[in-house]
Amino acid sequence: METRLFERFYEEMMEEARRRLIRETGAFWDSGDLDWEGIWDGIYRALSGAGFRCLLLEFQVCDRSGKLNGLTAEEKLEDYGNRFLSRRAYREEIFEIYPELKALCGRILENRTAAAAEMLMRLRRDRERIEETLLDGRHFCRIAKISAGEGDGHCGGRTVMKLRLDCGKTIFYKPRPMDGISLFYGLEKEIQTALGMRPRDIFRYLPMDSYGWSGKV
Repeated sequence: METRLFERFYEEMMEEARRRLIRETGAFWDSGDLDWEGIWDGIYRALSGAGFRCLLLEFQVCDRSGKLNGLTAEEKLEDYGNRFLSRRAYREEIFEIYPELKALCGRILENRTAAAAEMLMRLRRDRERIEETLLDGRHFCRIAKISAGEGDGHCGGRTVMKLRLDCGKTIFYKPRPMDGISLFYGLEKEIQTALGMRPRDIFRYLPMDSYGWSGKV
């Protein structure tokens, strides 16, 4: 519930995120090929986490000063969104009170949008290798569902993403080098072979220059 309490505050930012991402990816992904809602949800949750405490405080200020209509907390929250957060002038007042919030939301919007575009471009570029290495040669046409990681994003707003494909398989995008994984499993296989052991099945992974894809986290 927390992530949608003050949704009206972020509507303008989310529209900007949509415009940016569609502009950057429209040349190589059709609108029906992607789970856009999953992408928007990841960006929204990052913005909402940044502003929740400030907006909760301002909601309480309005409530205690008798400015909100409603008998229950839910009714007052709805009134706060409709009559206060929906107004650009009020949103600008909040940014004047919390200038660090405006700067933080701007960075999140820019970084998360760029990171999502980067992932989609890499997916398009690596498509054939992903199908060969992780999907047993199966082809995919659509990304049925995209789920962004819940934890803090990596450098530049990048975060692990779970992609469920229309071929029935699920892969994970990891925006960091996978050299350590390759080294670990390579050494493990060598040791098991030297000891006469049958190497255990391991999850499949596809390391790239500074990121990678895998069959599980």
